[in-house]
Amino acid sequence: MLTACFTGVESTKAITQKDVKRAYEGSAEAVDADRGKLYATTPAPFVEWQHGKRFFVTDDNVKLLFAPTAAMAGNTSLQQHYLSYRGYGTDTSIDGKECVTIDFADESGNEYKLPTGKTLDELKNPYTIPFLIDMDEVLELRSMLTGKEVYVKTPLWYDSEGNAINGRRYVKVRILDVLPGNKVFAYRLRFSDEEKQVEAFVYMSSVQSSVQNRTYTDLFSDTDVRLRYPEISDENWACIVRGDVAIGMTKDECRLSLGSPKTLNRRPTYDGVVEYWSYDNGVYLIFEDGLLARYRK
Repeated sequence: MLTACFTGVESTKAITQKDVKRAYEGSAEAVDADRGKLYATTPAPFVEWQHGKRFFVTDDNVKLLFAPTAAMAGNTSLQQHYLSYRGYGTDTSIDGKECVTIDFADESGNEYKLPTGKTLDELKNPYTIPFLIDMDEVLELRSMLTGKEVYVKTPLWYDSEGNAINGRRYVKVRILDVLPGNKVFAYRLRFSDEEKQVEAFVYMSSVQSSVQNRTYTDLFSDTDVRLRYPEISDENWACIVRGDVAIGMTKDECRLSLGSPKTLNRRPTYDGVVEYWSYDNGVYLIFEDGLLARYRK
């Protein structure tokens, strides 16, 4: 007769990213999140826009939002250029609403009109326009962050041309400038890694962005992360700084190096519980008795 040993693990459900996140609520990472709120900008409501307010154009697809004008007839690219706010007018829509049309001008004085489809009352809240970055927000963030010494938490660094380069985690850097970003991330932060004598960039999302995995909290810590983990050996910490893993590392060490997994599953075996971590980029980790036994990168 076949028998089975019930350990309570057999019915364990797959653990999702939300479960992983909840496990670290109240942790040092959560403290960083609270600090990060200090470096979040809030866009001004449309009714408070001042004449001359500037916007950085991230993509020429912004032209699809504008009404036909003489300027639209040409092939002039707006990408990487600036538009200035020149006021607004109203037009009556087919349903009788008085809808706002926003007037812009480029550096050469060419005019562009953006029909919002919204009334002035509907624009009392902050109004964001696709492919445009509000330079007031960039300047506000620049005043808050330039000159700060922080510890960078992401190895996703870029050069001045936007090419990915090998970065390091949890090393001290100095923020040198905040610049407008791209159509996904509103901000591009320039910083120096003085130990390696290099300058690099990271992209950061705004609080209004639908992409919320590149906030200040995700990118930086105001305190030395190494001090939180005195139990980690120097050898394993050097591995974490490189964003790498090694056989025998603990789950905490792997999380520090690669971030929290997208999914996490546990399965019972005769020798104990095996834990499987998977990431969006195809990385796969297998833990036995809480230590990394095998991995695929």
